[in-house]
Amino acid sequence: MIGLYFGLASSIIAIIVVLFLIKSVVSKEEGSDV
Repeated sequence: MIGLYFGLASSIIAIIVVLFLIKSVVSKEEGSDV
């Protein structure tokens, strides 16, 4: 059961990290628009 929650939490964290990286890359390419 603990392994299931750990897998779910790690996948959610991975998704958040990917979204943050995409957002930072997009904002860099757009320029001053945050």
